[in-house]
Amino acid sequence: MRHIILVGMAGAGKSTIGHKLASRMGLAFIDTDSWLAEQSGLALQALLEQQGVAGYKQAEERAVLTLPLRTSSVVATGGSVIYSPRSIAALKAQGLVIYLRASLEVIMQRVDNWNARGFVAEPGLTLSQIYKEREPLYKAAAHCTIDVDNLSVEEIVERIAERCS
Repeated sequence: MRHIILVGMAGAGKSTIGHKLASRMGLAFIDTDSWLAEQSGLALQALLEQQGVAGYKQAEERAVLTLPLRTSSVVATGGSVIYSPRSIAALKAQGLVIYLRASLEVIMQRVDNWNARGFVAEPGLTLSQIYKEREPLYKAAAHCTIDVDNLSVEEIVERIAERCS
């Protein structure tokens, strides 16, 4: 079995779904944000503050390209992974990329700590602008899309497990 890679905006549920999916399928779980923090020795927000947007993106790309994918895994990516064509190409070559698509309204309801979570965005952009910028990138990167707005975590896990069994 190859890897199952989850992409999407912060708040789409990548980590929560990834943990449950990995447990259900008996796979390893890797969160690229956690791997990035481990590799850099900094919390994501501190890395962003120290390195700026461009430096953060470079560090994220290095982290993704060095993921320890030795066994079949579920990989939850950071929302900004989509800005690195090299990272996306590497991930697509290693497994099935699934875009967990949540509407802007749902993202806004779920995430209220944008300034503290290492959210990568050029200064001055609104969340709506970032969403509109990223959505076509996620769609282009993914092998398939699951709209998550009206589904429970269990329903999403079931849909992914059915596609990947």
